[in-house]
Amino acid sequence: MPKANVANATVSAPKQTYLLAILFGLAAAVTIIGLFYWQQQNGCKLKLSRSCYSLEYATTVDQHTTGLGNRSTLANDHGMIFIFDQPQKACFWMKNTKFSLDIIWVNQTKQVTKIEKNLSPTSYPQAYCSDNDTSYVIELSAGSADANSLSVSQQLKF
Repeated sequence: MPKANVANATVSAPKQTYLLAILFGLAAAVTIIGLFYWQQQNGCKLKLSRSCYSLEYATTVDQHTTGLGNRSTLANDHGMIFIFDQPQKACFWMKNTKFSLDIIWVNQTKQVTKIEKNLSPTSYPQAYCSDNDTSYVIELSAGSADANSLSVSQQLKF
């Protein structure tokens, strides 16, 4: 009888190691997935079909006036959202902007009402205005609207 117990202990030790390795791997995977999800939720202010964007908020008149002007670059996964106290006609231009942008006008229910794509800094002083009252305007790197198949009437989540 004692020999059988020794044999069982020898056989079960590798099984325990194997089970511990599996449990450790599962715990690591859950942790990595959880951290990725947390980062996406906390860094992702605008989720489009193929991309997640971190948005800088422009809520004051000074922030609205300056916008993304005087910056040398804009990361592909970043942008700016202009938030208005009241829905209004909103006009934008490329003054002091050093890179091309896509500009997206969004109404009070977060539905896209207009998109201007690939606006060049050389278009200044031309102004681009909303056709309807706007509650939000989002500026993203040029090409973002096409890369995400963004369209007028699309509902956004931000």
